[in-house]
This record gives sequence, C-alpha cells and structure tokens, in this order.
Amino acid sequence: VVGHVEVAEAQAAQHCSTDQRREVAAARVRVVLPGVPEKPINEALRALKVTRTVATLVSGFATAIALARTSDLVASVPDHHTSGSRQGTVSFPLPWPVPDFLVSMMWHPRLEADLAHQWLRDRVRTACAIRQN
Repeated sequence: VVGHVEVAEAQAAQHCSTDQRREVAAARVRVVLPGVPEKPINEALRALKVTRTVATLVSGFATAIALARTSDLVASVPDHHTSGSRQGTVSFPLPWPVPDFLVSMMWHPRLEADLAHQWLRDRVRTACAIRQN
C-alpha cells in the first residue's frame, strides 16, 4: 500500500495496531487493468468478507501512485514492479495474503528472431523475475 507520506504513515500506524478492517477503511485509488477481470487483492478480500472504499478508478499503477502521492488517497500496487515509481511515498505490506498472478508475453512469430524484440522480451523477463533475497 502506498500513499502521500502523512496519509501513508497514519495508515501504517493503523495497519500495525488494528485489524484488517481499519486498513481498508481509507479511501483509495483502484487500478483496473484492461483484460484483467479482477485484481487478486479483491479476490482475497472477498474471501475475508472485507470491502474497501474506492474513490476513483485508474488504468495503471503509475497513475495510482501519482494520485496517492498528491492526495489523501492510498493505492495498492505490486512492490517489485513499482519500486522506482514509489519514491517519495511510504509503503507497507498488505495485512492479508494475496495470491500470486501470472504475467505472460505474446508476440507474432515473425518477431521471434528480431534482435530488438528479443532485447525487449529479455527486459520484461528480468523485470518480472521473482526476487531471490
């Protein structure tokens, strides 16, 4: 969870000292990804019978972080893929387990041998690799 420094610090204090329902009470930015029917976080919350207050919907993590940084909203974003974008915010882990999700790549067969496309696929694989530390 990320947010403006003061808001996120307050949420972190609530997160550490209260139950899951207090954490989800903050108004938040919800990321709706094209082609993805439901975020894993929402699935996990549904299983816990917990709902969140959504103030606005955006189509990407960068936009969610920008809104959280400049407002009283918070956003749930993947830690590994947004570390550079979260500079200037306070982050803390969600207080419930969230299932992993699959990131896939597809390309036309004619691009298989294209050097620039190979380079791009390698960068995507590296960015999506599971951290070993």
